[in-house]
Amino acid sequence: MEIIAKTTENPNTITEITVRRRSNVKNSLRDWDQKINQRKREKGVQYKGKKKQPEGWTYDRPRPSRFLADPCHCKRGKKGETKFKCCTIGEERRRKIFNTFWNKMSWPEKKMFVKGFVKIDKVKRR
Repeated sequence: MEIIAKTTENPNTITEITVRRRSNVKNSLRDWDQKINQRKREKGVQYKGKKKQPEGWTYDRPRPSRFLADPCHCKRGKKGETKFKCCTIGEERRRKIFNTFWNKMSWPEKKMFVKGFVKIDKVKRR
């Protein structure tokens, strides 16, 4: 909406002042490419990564979706003399954890899930 006010400084001249109102429309963060790609990345589905161009950032680098890799066949986990317990988790359990982690958890829940399974040991020798 435009507001036009006419003022008179002299009786012979008329000056027009145009004032524009600010728009009350809020930008929707849901429609931004950055936010769309962020949500896709957090869900583990295919998204477009960003690449720096001379004129700015563009979202045109396709990134693959997350997938469950083959199980580890390391010798250390089978002997039981190490901290690795990769052979104790079955294939069905791995698939269930993967699907729950990527499909049902929010980003803060994922962070807490990982922190719950990480054990921090002090340095034994420097």
